[in-house]
Amino acid sequence: MKILSPIKYEYGNLKIGGGGFVTGITFHPTDSRTLYIRTDIGGVYSYDFDKQTWVYLADKVTADDPAQTYPLAIALDENDPNKLFFTCGDKRSNYVCVSSDKGENITQKPLPCSVHGNEVGRATGDRLIYKNGRLYFGSQTAGIIYSDDMGESWQSIELFGEKNISLIWTDSEGKLFIAGCSGEANSPDGVTRGHTLYCSTDGLKSFVPLTAPDPVKYENSSYYGFVPQRITSDSRYIYITFASSGEVFYGGMGAYACDTGSLSGGKVYRYRIENGVPVFNKDITPADETPCGYSGICSNGKMLLLSTVCRKNGGDMIYTSTDSGESWKIIMNRLEYSRFDWNIPYMKPRYNGGGNCVHWISDIKLSPFDSDTALFNTGTGLFMITGLASGDVLVKPFCEGIEETVHLNVYTTPHGRNRIIDIIGDLGGFAFEDYDSECENSFANENGDRYITCLNADFTLQRPEYIAATPRGNWTGKTKGGLILSKDCGSTWERLPMPRGLSEFTDKKLDNIEKPNVDSGWTAISADGKRIMWAVAGGRGFSNKAVCYTDDEGKTWQKSIFTDSKIRI
Repeated sequence: MKILSPIKYEYGNLKIGGGGFVTGITFHPTDSRTLYIRTDIGGVYSYDFDKQTWVYLADKVTADDPAQTYPLAIALDENDPNKLFFTCGDKRSNYVCVSSDKGENITQKPLPCSVHGNEVGRATGDRLIYKNGRLYFGSQTAGIIYSDDMGESWQSIELFGEKNISLIWTDSEGKLFIAGCSGEANSPDGVTRGHTLYCSTDGLKSFVPLTAPDPVKYENSSYYGFVPQRITSDSRYIYITFASSGEVFYGGMGAYACDTGSLSGGKVYRYRIENGVPVFNKDITPADETPCGYSGICSNGKMLLLSTVCRKNGGDMIYTSTDSGESWKIIMNRLEYSRFDWNIPYMKPRYNGGGNCVHWISDIKLSPFDSDTALFNTGTGLFMITGLASGDVLVKPFCEGIEETVHLNVYTTPHGRNRIIDIIGDLGGFAFEDYDSECENSFANENGDRYITCLNADFTLQRPEYIAATPRGNWTGKTKGGLILSKDCGSTWERLPMPRGLSEFTDKKLDNIEKPNVDSGWTAISADGKRIMWAVAGGRGFSNKAVCYTDDEGKTWQKSIFTDSKIRI
């Protein structure tokens, strides 16, 4: 075959904006143009200050070895801003990654322990330190390990048998070392954590317990006890945040922070250095009757910033203090206290039940070079705070270049208003008319409230504007899962009536679908566009006992019959 005129393709990104959990923020302490973030499933990003966009550093990752998409910790060399270290893994492949050119070229070196950047403890930190030529790593499975040869070999440091480390920290001279852990190894009864905070002043030859909050048996807690989340210091004090697990929805009994999806309580402790040893000074936890954990904390010597995490019934809050935590001032609570610039459409309150989409704040960092500015992470991207010095606080998404969404299915239509239909985990989906800008809003109900995670969608070539999809209802309950139908190529949607009464088995699944964040199943449309089928899920898994169809857009439903018993599930 002779090719007469090859076509040159140009590829670009459909812009979503954020969309996933940014798990940590790392400023270089002395170089104002070096800044990184890590994400739970989207790799490490560096910030391009000239182009004002985030740059993805895992673009060489392959499906055979996706470890770099799951980073757990980042470390920098305070004397050389070109050096970058991070640990990552998917349990199968586990690495420390080393770069001498800010991530342009990355060398992977095997770690001697299992790592996963999207599992328990992913939101705590920091866990990786580079100090005086040595790398220290607080792992999830092997305790504290260190390397003197840039990750070629590793040695272990004993911490009373504890293997699941939540944070490590050292002072500027490298003499004082603090470690937080899950307390599992020293649990007295299997439901209460052992001690979770330790320090060393002898070069990590030995550790001693450091005062931490006593376990509280909260009514809704699956595993009692407080786990250290984050740590910061200034010239007077060291500050540590703690969180206590609530109901462990996923992650196992060792889970903590927002990895459990729920927290029962939290604390903020202040420590004073006496003769080189940290001594508990005061409980400086803000007064708040709403259950929550505390996680993000940072100090620039004049100001403290603090965040809640997994705060019940109202979203996370941000506090500031100018007196070392003696008193706290709220600067963000829901949509109050701050001004907001919602520069990404789907994040606007009118598409999120009138509320603030900010949640799961586990890290907050003041800029070392601008006392007016800070960054904080969320479960849906990165945000910036400005106006801290003046008190005129502005909060806005800071997500340009970050695309951390999970694309479950992407469809192209032969004609119609929207040519690309993209269905996404957590965010539901987007119907793109303009490929170069974000969607204003789509996959929402008549009130503009968004559906979330669709397992699939379907349309026909004869009638591509007629699209069915199966979303979950959102976390707030403003939308309920089920089968939704669009007649204008995904711009607007209506939720079809539920196929109740076909069987008790199906009705139970439908009851579950109406709860927040439950899989609805899968759908298909016949070639002529007249019949819609729905394999009802109501949770994980397919059953041919819950497959049905409608010929009148849900006014009536019929149960599908499977005649081959070999495929009965």
